[in-house]
Amino acid sequence: MLRIRNGGSWEDIQQEVARRLAATDRYYLPDFPLDPACRPALDAYRQTLRNINRTFESPDEVVFPTLPEIKKVRNADA
Repeated sequence: MLRIRNGGSWEDIQQEVARRLAATDRYYLPDFPLDPACRPALDAYRQTLRNINRTFESPDEVVFPTLPEIKKVRNADA
């Protein structure tokens, strides 16, 4: 978990949420070899990010979730 610097605004929080969501978008592309076992944790991480503004009453209270471990499916042909 990561707490954003004190004095942050909801706008700062939303920018960080958007950045973190964008950083995980590639794992949902059809050609990314995401291990299916990682999908539920990644889905939960992204949903937690989306819910941050409803979970915390103040930007100073916000604690960001930790990105789950991302594993790639091993290529059977390798």
